Amino acid sequence: MSLLDQLTAVERQYRELEAQLGDPDVVNNPNRLKDVAKRFRDLSDLYRAYEQYRERLAKDHDNVASVRRAEESGCILVEDRAFLERV
Repeated sequence: MSLLDQLTAVERQYRELEAQLGDPDVVNNPNRLKDVAKRFRDLSDLYRAYEQYRERLAKDHDNVASVRRAEESGCILVEDRAFLERV
């Protein structure tokens, strides 16, 4: 299983636990609530880091697309694009 697959599984489990925290059956069972809350807390930092990574990746993708559009419209030179891609 790739790292991306593992992170996707963490995201799925995090969301499932989040939903369970709002489930009356879980809320009304102190032992189960404690277990679900602990597992949710344990995944929180990893989940947040993965979300930040995905946001950064999307932003980088948007930036590259903007540079390509600018190049195609003649606003920047090919040499400028090569420099921007190295940065």
